[in-house]
Amino acid sequence: MAINPDLTGRRAWLAGALLVVMTLLAYQPIWRGFFIWDDNLLIVYNPLIHQPDGWWRVWCAKVVDFVPAVSTAWWLEWHFWGIAPAPYHVVNLCIHALNAVLVWRVLRRLQIAGAWLGAALFALHPVNVETAAWVAEQKNTMALGFMLGAALLYLTFEDSGRRRWYWLSAGAFLLALAAKTAVAPFPAVLLGAALWRRGRLTRADLLRSAVFFALAAAGVVTALWIQRGAAGLGAVAQRGLAARAAGAGWAIWFYLYKVLLPVGLLSVYPKWTINAANPLSYVPAALAALVLVAAWCLRRGWGKAVLFGFGYYVVMLSPVLGFFDISFMREAWVADHWQYLAIIGPLALIAAAIQTHPRALPVALLLLPLCAILTWRQARIYVDANTFWGAFVQANRTALDDYNRGCALLNQGKLDEAAAKFRNAIALQPAFGLAYNNLGKILLQQGHIDSALQALTQAADLRPELAEVQSNLGDALLAKGRVGEALDHFDNAARGQPDKPAMQRKMGTVLLQHGLAADALPYLQKAVDLAPADSESQFQLANALLQTGHARDAVAHYQEALQLRPDFPAAENNLAWVLATSPDSSLRDGAKALVLAQRARELSGGNDPAILGTLAAAYAEVGKFSEAVAAAQSAWQLALAQTNRTLAAVLEGQLRQYQGGHPFRQ
Repeated sequence: MAINPDLTGRRAWLAGALLVVMTLLAYQPIWRGFFIWDDNLLIVYNPLIHQPDGWWRVWCAKVVDFVPAVSTAWWLEWHFWGIAPAPYHVVNLCIHALNAVLVWRVLRRLQIAGAWLGAALFALHPVNVETAAWVAEQKNTMALGFMLGAALLYLTFEDSGRRRWYWLSAGAFLLALAAKTAVAPFPAVLLGAALWRRGRLTRADLLRSAVFFALAAAGVVTALWIQRGAAGLGAVAQRGLAARAAGAGWAIWFYLYKVLLPVGLLSVYPKWTINAANPLSYVPAALAALVLVAAWCLRRGWGKAVLFGFGYYVVMLSPVLGFFDISFMREAWVADHWQYLAIIGPLALIAAAIQTHPRALPVALLLLPLCAILTWRQARIYVDANTFWGAFVQANRTALDDYNRGCALLNQGKLDEAAAKFRNAIALQPAFGLAYNNLGKILLQQGHIDSALQALTQAADLRPELAEVQSNLGDALLAKGRVGEALDHFDNAARGQPDKPAMQRKMGTVLLQHGLAADALPYLQKAVDLAPADSESQFQLANALLQTGHARDAVAHYQEALQLRPDFPAAENNLAWVLATSPDSSLRDGAKALVLAQRARELSGGNDPAILGTLAAAYAEVGKFSEAVAAAQSAWQLALAQTNRTLAAVLEGQLRQYQGGHPFRQ
């Protein structure tokens, strides 16, 4: 009995629909899933996804996770259903189901036996749950979808000879690169397909693949340039080339083991240690090379299928085998979602073996339901964050467990308990930069400046590319009075996240507070450009403009800040001061200044000497000198009581002017 009949027309549509239905049913637990782990960072708290012009800005944003095609999809989804997580899961799941259909069509076009069974195994294999059930991994599903589309179009070109299919294939591959640069080895796959179909490579094959190799190189170089410009990834592990080569062999067989026996699947696998000086460390890599060499030598027989299937597997795994630094490798050397693009190879080999041995049909009849059950169970883990981390902890307690529990406690305001968890994480993984960062942040909040500085310095040594780490270290240095060093780190934070208004505003505000208004202006202007609806950025920009002699522009930004946030006493006070004391008579408006100063006093509780000083100036501007004297006296007394001697001296001079009956004019 054939498992892979030659389906055409209506039967083909039914076979494809069956793949989709099986996939959706196996993943039923995720239909109402929530956001987990970095879903929030990439979607919920990502300003580029929320901004009206974010759909095109994601294509030129300098970010570590540069996946513009996927970010555009998320932008579109956000503007359809906002923060509701379930639709994002459904979209990603549907893309995975469509990918299974594309796998079937590509395998059929390549005349690989058991094409439908191979696609069904791909759709239902539990290793793929991490990609299909995790919103952040829409990067994987979209990249594979475009890559498989490119493959179908290329094969159509080869069979028809029509150039339009070739260029459409190149366009689809370009979109795949924009979804995830891990598809870069695809041109090598095209050469492998040519070898599979015709038994040899011709000059025409090499020329046809040249455009794809050029696109792959351009995509990788662009992504690396943007990522390093955004955060300076640096090495995630101090490993030499020999250790990386040995680790690649370990990773290949680890992944293949999970394909054949998908049990004990984890979101973060424990790291292994490789002794580069031990010859046995290189045995797995040597064995993988031996399989490929043997398959090449026997390519006229059974080796042909192994060469293509296993060769595809190794080639598509190559970006994640440890030769290139990936930020997640700080946590683990391997991840289930990293083999999503590659797993088609061994699954196609398994399906072909079953198809060519009719007696193996019962194996297939048992294999698909078993995979579906395992996938359904695995999908339940990704329903929400509590289930996700609970399953992870039950399977394997690592530093990441303590770290994430610490983050949850920190969000609840339980600082001591959170600090204990971060210390546990550091004890389990001494090079855990994020744990040092959060521990330092807590110690800073608790007033333990020296301990905080020590922890944050360690965090910056381990994760210098993170803007948050640089910013927190700047806070600690500022608390110690080391202003110059603090400014260096705030500047690093602002450069590390050039599209985050909070970092730009923070740098500008600190410069402003230390009398460097001219230096603060470009940072604060950029903060306002990035987030014009942020009242605090508008306010700080107005302060910088005022201090650099641009009073009229300052007034406009104070007014904008108050329009965005009507109950903003600091903005009302500063605007009132300009309207009451500006040397430019065209800006003076004593009556409005008085209204603003009175409201600022009400909002602040009436015990702020600076606001009372402004109120005195406003009274003087409208000619109410007795009220001005009373307000100035109150301000002076409050400043003395609060030991603000500098402000008290300024207010004393102001008081003397009002007592002389002269308005405060400069």
